[in-house]
Order: sequence, then C-alpha cells, then structure tokens
Amino acid sequence: MLLPKLPQTIVSTFLSLALASQSVTAQSMDASGEIQNITANNLFIRAGSSLFETDDLEKVYEQRNNLPIWTSNGKASPFALNLKAAISKLTLKHGLIASDYWTSELEGYLVHLSPQSAMAFELAATHAWVTLASHLSDGRVDPSTIDNDVRFNKRIFNDHLVVAQSVAGTPGMMADILETLAPQHRYYKDTLEILAHLQFTKSNGGYTVLRKSTNTIKLGQKNALVPAIRERVQQYGYNLVGVGDTYDQELSDIIQEIQAEHGYEVNADLKSDSGFWNIMMVPLDQRITQTEATLEKLRWLPKQLESNMIFVNTNATEVRVFENNQIVNQFRSINGRVLRRTPMMKTWITRVIFNPRWTATDSIVLQDKLPAIQKNPRYLETVRMKMYSRKDKTLVDPTTLDWNRDGHGIARRHVFVMDPGPKNALGTFKFPLVPDPTKPTVSNTDDIFMHYTDDPEFFKRPLARHLSSGCIRLEQAQWLAGYLLKNVPGYDEASIQSLIAKGIPGEVFQTDKSVMLPESDYRAVYTVPLTVEKTKSGHARFMKDAYLHDRRIVAAVMAANLRQSRKSKNESIASTSVTTGLKVIGQAGSTQQFAEVVAIRCDEPRFGVNPRTQMRTINRLCDQPVTFSLNRNQSLPAGKYIVAFENTIHPGFVDVIEGRVATIQLQKISIPPSFAQDKAVKIYRDFSSQVEQKKVLFEKFYYGKNIFRQAVRKFGDFYLAGMTDIDAAPQANFSYCSENRIDQLRLVSNIREHAKFVCESFNRARTMMDYADLYKFANNGTFQEAAADYPGDIIPKRHYRYLVGTPMMATDFVAVMPGVYRIEGETGRQNMRATTTALTETYGDLTRTFGNSKSHGEVDDIDLETTVDSGAISTGRCGEASVWRTEKRSYCTHDGLDGCSRALAQQCEEMKLDLRFRK
Repeated sequence: MLLPKLPQTIVSTFLSLALASQSVTAQSMDASGEIQNITANNLFIRAGSSLFETDDLEKVYEQRNNLPIWTSNGKASPFALNLKAAISKLTLKHGLIASDYWTSELEGYLVHLSPQSAMAFELAATHAWVTLASHLSDGRVDPSTIDNDVRFNKRIFNDHLVVAQSVAGTPGMMADILETLAPQHRYYKDTLEILAHLQFTKSNGGYTVLRKSTNTIKLGQKNALVPAIRERVQQYGYNLVGVGDTYDQELSDIIQEIQAEHGYEVNADLKSDSGFWNIMMVPLDQRITQTEATLEKLRWLPKQLESNMIFVNTNATEVRVFENNQIVNQFRSINGRVLRRTPMMKTWITRVIFNPRWTATDSIVLQDKLPAIQKNPRYLETVRMKMYSRKDKTLVDPTTLDWNRDGHGIARRHVFVMDPGPKNALGTFKFPLVPDPTKPTVSNTDDIFMHYTDDPEFFKRPLARHLSSGCIRLEQAQWLAGYLLKNVPGYDEASIQSLIAKGIPGEVFQTDKSVMLPESDYRAVYTVPLTVEKTKSGHARFMKDAYLHDRRIVAAVMAANLRQSRKSKNESIASTSVTTGLKVIGQAGSTQQFAEVVAIRCDEPRFGVNPRTQMRTINRLCDQPVTFSLNRNQSLPAGKYIVAFENTIHPGFVDVIEGRVATIQLQKISIPPSFAQDKAVKIYRDFSSQVEQKKVLFEKFYYGKNIFRQAVRKFGDFYLAGMTDIDAAPQANFSYCSENRIDQLRLVSNIREHAKFVCESFNRARTMMDYADLYKFANNGTFQEAAADYPGDIIPKRHYRYLVGTPMMATDFVAVMPGVYRIEGETGRQNMRATTTALTETYGDLTRTFGNSKSHGEVDDIDLETTVDSGAISTGRCGEASVWRTEKRSYCTHDGLDGCSRALAQQCEEMKLDLRFRK
C-alpha cells in the first residue's frame, strides 16, 4: 500500500509478481502514462517486501519524459539485463553491499518477468538504481548518528539528471556514468586503490600465513620466517628484488619504512615486539572491512575538496597542508583524547592570533583544575592563571575562598585565564576555526581551534598523540603562521619572530594580536579520523581506530543483523484447526503498508556474572518472532507473548493458554474533521505518555531490541523498514558494561560519569522499570536512548517519531494496539492526543528495585545547567525534567495527564541525557 496524493492506491506483491492498481484507467495507459500516473499520484509503493517512496523515481522519469528504462512491451530491456552486473561492479569497487540493491525479489521479478509484472519490476529496479546513486554520492548513513562528535550531516540527493543520463546511452556505460557521482577527491580515490589491492590479494588466495618470531631477527641473519615475511611485505604493496631466507638490507629498509610510516619504533633488526607484527598480523577480511568503513566516512565530505586546504587526520595525529592539490608540508599534531575527541568537521582559518591568552572552558576547570586547586589554593599561581568574577570581571584571589566547601559553585561563578607567552597552554600561536567563512570572526560552537603548545616534547612521541582536550596542537605552528600570512605585508619570517613572546622577564609584547588573512587566502580545514590512507611513499597505512568511528560505522551500516528479518512467517496451519493460539481482530488502514501481526514468546530474563569482570550479564529468553495476518487463528505454543502490529505494541504480555485461542481487538483511530484540509496526516506513538514509555521499557527489557526494523523516511520519521532498507534503530550495545569493572574505572580519564551511571543502571536492573534511566522522552514524539560503549563514553541513540502508518489523507484511519497516540496535520499546526479505549496494561513487576544517586565526580558544560532542590518535595513536581534522581528512586515525566507523584522524594535532581560533544 502507499500514501495516495489522489484517491488511488497501488499494491505490488512478490508472490503474484504483479503491480495492481485500483484505477482501471491506469491499467489502460501506455507505459509512460502509467509511470507518470503512479509516480505523480502516489508517495509510496510496496513491491513485495520492499517499501519505497516515489519522489526520487518521479524526478528521474521526468528527465526522460516518463519513458520506461528496464522494460519494453513487457520484456526486459538491454539495461535490465546489465543492471545486476553494473550494481555488482560499483558495489565491489566502492565497498558497498550488492544485495542491498540487487535483492532476491528483484532477481525474481526479472526471472519471471511478464506483462503483468513488468511495471513492478520497472519501478523496483529504478528505486534500486537511484538508491545506489545516493549512497555512492553521499553515503548510507546520517553521519551525525554515528557519534556525538561528528559535525557533518546527511546531504539531500539531487543528482537525478545524472541517474537519467546513466540509462540514456548504452548499457555498457551505465555504471561508469553513475560512478561520476562518487567523491572525486584524492583521499577517496587513494582509498579505492587500497581496497582494490586488498580485493586482488583476496582473490589470489589471501595473505600468506605469517608466524610471529619469538626472537629478534638480526640484519644479515638467516631465518626460516623470512620467505613468508617477504611475501607479506609484497602483498602489502612493496616491490622486492631479493629472495631467500636471509634478512637482508633491502628487506630491512622496507620494514623500517613500514615501521616509521605507522608510527612505531624503527630498528634495522626485526624485534619480536616490533610494531611490524601488529601491522601484519591483522586478517585480510578485517582490513577490507576497515577500508570499506573509511570509504563510507569519506563520502560524508564534499565530493571535491579545496585545492588549497589543511587536512588533519585526527586518528594519525598528523597535518597535511595542500597547495594546488600538492602537499607542501606535513607535520605532527596532538589531538583530543578519546573521551574529549576532536570533532570530525570542516572549518576555516581566517586569521592568526599571536601571543594569545587562554580562557579555560568550564569542563576543563571542573574536571582538571578544580581538584588541583582544592589540594593547593595557590595552584593557579603555579600555572600562571588568574581568576576573574563572571559578574563584574574583577580579579579574585583564589586563596581567600573555601574551595572544599563550595568548589563547584566557585568554579561556576568565575572565569580562569592563563597569561600569554611561551608557557601559555596555547603557546604563542592560535588559529581560530570558523564554520562559516562569511562570518570570519565567529568561532565554532565547540570552541575548538588550532594552536601551538607550552610543551613541544609531546610531539616527539611516535604514536598515540591523543592528549589534548579536543583542540589541535601543531608541531609547526610558526611555519603555518608564516605560510598563511605570506600575502600580508609586514609578516615575513623575521617579523613574526619579533612579534612572539620569548619568555624573557620584563619583555613587552602585544597580547592577542589578531591578523586577518586576505579572503582569497582563507583555508579550509578538515579534521577527520581516518584509519586507512596512503603515506608519502604511496603505500597503504592502517591505523588503530582511536575514536571508534569505524567500529560504529560497521555496526550502523554494514552489520548483517541490520538486514535480516527478525520474523518468521507462519501461515501453515488452517484457521479452523487451531486449538491453542492467538487471533488479532481488526482492519488495517490503507497506509499501513505491511499489516502483519508479530508475536514473540518470552520468559523472564536470567542474569549471570561475567567470570572475568564479575559484572552482570543478561540472557533474554525469547523465541523467534512469528508473523501472521489479521483475523485468523494463529497456532502458537502456550506462554506469555509480546504482540505488536504496525509499530504499535500491546501494553503488556498476552497470555496464550493451552486449549484456548486468545483474542486481541485492534483499536481504530480515525482522522478528526478538523484535519479535513490536510493531505499528509501523521499518526505516531505519543512518548510523552507513560503508557507508551512503559512499552519501550517492556520491549527492551524482555526482547532487548525493537520488534520492528525501522527506516528513516523522507518525511523525517521512523516507519517500518522494507527489504532494501537497513535498520536505523538497531539494538543498543551494553557489552561494555559487563566487560569492564565499572566500579574500578576512574571518572574523566577512564569513563564518563554518564556512562558510569548508565552501566550501573543497566547492571542493577531487575525489572523493566529499572530501565527508565536509559531513556529521555520528549513531548514531540521522539526519545533518546543512552548506551555505554567503548572507550567509556555514552553513544546516544536518537529515535525519531514512530509512525503507525505512512502519512495519510484526512479520510483515512489506522488500526493500532491499545495505547496513546498523536495525530499531526500536514503543516504541524494541528496536533492532538488520541487515547484508545480498552486500555488495560498487563505487565509483570513494575516496581523500581534500586536507588542510584547521581555523583558529582564529573561535571561539564551540560551539567552546569542542572539545578538541585534539596528541600522536601510535596507537590509532586520538580521543574520540567523527565528523568530524575531521588533518594527513594522516583521517576516520572512532566506530563500531568499521566498523574505522576513524587511525594516520597527527599531530594530531586535532574539528570540530563542530552549527550552532545563535550570539550
């Protein structure tokens, strides 16, 4: 089914391989007329297990006067016969997954093509081709969902003309034309070459088996491992002339080059603990996956990078300066620690600041400076910092204040500034980074910039230079200042040297001297954590995934579970013969595209202990989901079931008793007359209601993940994913919480306070209500899920509104499980709550079993907004928060309709889970 723009619906099923239409007129049109009618008058088409929007299809067909591409008179066109090969070629080369585009259903349409199924194949094939084009151009995933330190957003695909051109010439050129949509910059092309080399190696039998030496292999020494080492080095892309089992100078020189380019200790002999072994012992498939993840990341960048730019690989902690697309200098950097990551972003350098003062951020003061001040009130003097009142900017003597009694309060009321000079934390050079070059003095919201340092010794470290609080320290800051100011009169090398402070007692110098660059010399700056790139010598370099972006890309885009259906179809037993089972009664609305019931039998989860860490593990005891149609008796074994229909969930377990058929009556929600003028009405679950919040906790506690796979549609909300969609709301991963001794991890350096709290809540939860602290529900139908993950941080998962059908006309209706929903008009001006009748909850234990007060070990910018009321709470209200810490474990939302009470609370404090990047 699909959303009609006009009163017309279209259905396509794989079983019949036909695209049927309720419009008799459409059936009699020629192919171009039918294509125009379908794409212009319908927003959705369901083809078998695939569900797709027609917007992109309409734009492609408009470029070719609605002429079909893949079919002609009910038969496959030459383009159709070449489609599978073209998809295979492009996906292999660019690290995508061919089956995401050429599905088994699309194969079935082609194999069994007939005049009746030709239009279904035509539209499904175009959808696959356009989707591949979009992913080649802009990547598969919204970058901002990967981590809260990514500042790139998913681009809207608009290159429909190129898609049309790719199928306008000869079939043999279609892949080459579509490939022009992929990024054209050197980093992407270099990574394509690396992937091609890895795939070539795999096709030729894979890596040579290499056994690590237990002893040092000395230069000139014979060793039985040397022939295998030679082969592995050649497979890595190096050419060797020598042969035999002698560790000769040629082989030693190449291994030293490999060690140097990967940041390891360089030695002429091959030691048993050399970093060379770390590089070479990684399996080939892992290298391929790592390279494919890098390609996805590079697709988030602009397709063309500026010919004059600065590229910071924050993973390698290196800077490359480009001029006319050539590297003019390369030097080391120091980047953010894993818990204070340098954001992945594009910014601009528009000015240079000499002899800057440094104003410490609130997070650095509270996390780093405050503990030192509490130990020694004269600490600020030792680091040349001064303290000013935020209120009147007056200088304050820190030794006159009681830091141990009110340390956090004092810190919040003051600004901490370090004197300029060589001993300033920024050194003598600062390069502000602005997100918009048309506003050249407005810095980025994260307050991240480039600068020198007061301790250049750290640049000597060959590896792991992730030491800063997010900013980028530059090994050659003075060179960069001269390079950027080369077209500004009065700033040659000698002049710059005379400007900067030398640290001489009594010297006079200008503080915070800001020099603007000519607009034509503004430099784009990219800060990107790449784990795969080419070195100066042109060889591949693989690095540790310090910020874990690759790991999260694999989990969000490439994992097999994102594509697998979680449901097993069960229609084998006739309705009349069922004695034990379930029947769901109701009529699906026309925009409820799949209209299937899902039933999952679950027992109470069992809890165990990780033998290594003594942290708790959870074993969920649920059967494979079963799907079946409405209004039929479905045979099921006796037990307690989670039952769902079209993104709606029954409020609690449904008991299936031996010898009986349980029944559920779906509730009908019709669009009120006040929405009569709206053509795209949305109905979604109202997560501001405790009724729907409890369903989330119920689903996650017992089943551990969403019952339905979700896709983010162009209208900006979640709706059920089809075969060609990856799951946009996969299971949150809490393995970190059981694999680490949470109680022994130090805040700030090992783990964030929020992550510690999440793990404590997860590990101690005994009932579904104990999961409440893992979620923050909003009034607009969205919610945020917190999951602790490596390296000890929160990975926030943003859940969009869960629609129970695609957008609909004002005359439509939906069928839902009992619950609380919202109806929203096309413009958003109208929004009303719809609570169904027969709303009886059948959960098990709803008690809260433990208390977990928020600690103050880590406080940052977000926490500064937190307010604490230490008085008695008698009104049942404590601000407008939706997640609360109380001594007696009170939790509720601020929605008065849910009637929550906090009368027992002795202390009430908001715990914010708005988990943006922290400096």
